[in-house]
Amino acid sequence: MHLRPQLSSIRSRFGYPYHKRAIQEFSEPGFRLVQKTIQKDRFHDVTLLIEGLDGRFALMSKHNYPPGIFRSPSGGVEPGEDIAAGALREAREETGLNIHLKKFIAHISLTITFKGDSIPWDSYIFYATTQDRDLRPTDLKEVREAVWATVEEIREMAEKLRATRDGGLVYRGNLTDFSMWALRNELVLKCSDPSDFNSIENFLKRLNRTSEGQNEWWIARVGSETAALLARHPQTKTEKANLIFDPAFQDRGIEEALIDYVQDQTQTGPH
Repeated sequence: MHLRPQLSSIRSRFGYPYHKRAIQEFSEPGFRLVQKTIQKDRFHDVTLLIEGLDGRFALMSKHNYPPGIFRSPSGGVEPGEDIAAGALREAREETGLNIHLKKFIAHISLTITFKGDSIPWDSYIFYATTQDRDLRPTDLKEVREAVWATVEEIREMAEKLRATRDGGLVYRGNLTDFSMWALRNELVLKCSDPSDFNSIENFLKRLNRTSEGQNEWWIARVGSETAALLARHPQTKTEKANLIFDPAFQDRGIEEALIDYVQDQTQTGPH
């Protein structure tokens, strides 16, 4: 769990991601594999959406995957290793590409379950670019093949991953869809200023809510559209249990992202 204490620093370096929570039932072999991983004090993966010069993305397949099944490259950051260095190393091992890490786009806090047992897991998903054209994985013990895929092919692959009914691959299919959505929809987080007054009032009116007193408003926007507000009292700086979000963005991880942002910006954060 050694990356969790670094999250505030990681977000300040690479931007604030959507942060959603998920639960996925694994098969017994998959669950046992995760158990072996956490014995090495690793409770995470860093997943990379690597875009090439022609707009296609790098995918890889492991030797134990069914034929035709690929997913985005991922791996672990070693204790004491910088997350950017770890991401570059994993990209090189699984694709042979030299990458430029651009943006932290999504964070999934996953609960992996099997017959009543559970393991906490975090997927940290980054967008990266590369100038390289040739896919040449170096970790041939783990990686069978790497390919380039269009956005449409990635959507189709997400369906194929889910169709395997293998818990780990089903999760990867869901992660793929969520990550591609997050990449297309920029998340903007900020503390309000006077120029935000009209948009805040319109948002509250649309959801049949009203402001209560002199609140300090924190805003989450998807592109230019307000998706959530968090109200804090300007004197005590404590949250008044007033997190308001647009149901149209439910399960997109916007509420958690806004709370993460407020906590980082105010140090003590909402309670």
